[in-house]
Amino acid sequence: MTQLELTKILLNIAALDTSKDSLLTVLLDDANHEIMDYCNLTDNQTNPYPDMLAAKITVIKFNRLGSQGLDSQSFSGNSESFTDGYSKDILNQLNRYRKIKSCWELIKRITMFMKMDQR
Repeated sequence: MTQLELTKILLNIAALDTSKDSLLTVLLDDANHEIMDYCNLTDNQTNPYPDMLAAKITVIKFNRLGSQGLDSQSFSGNSESFTDGYSKDILNQLNRYRKIKSCWELIKRITMFMKMDQR
């Protein structure tokens, strides 16, 4: 099953309904790039993470469309709160595939923080 098919199932969109395929494809591409960046993976590596992870992040992105930048909103006594970032469940899954940057990158960061502490 493709990432697009999984995403459509999670969003309860019929398989034959292609009206949102372009939008979902863009969101899936964004989710995959976000995962690759967070996990420190290169573009030439095959995706070690499951397709379901990209589909879940895409569903979150789809549901947030139109509410970017909002913390909460209220209509006629009904209020909605929006969460920032991803759930602990998704972060735990992402962390399983996260690669540590090279030792040289870590040394550069430590040196940078040490200089900041000296100020």
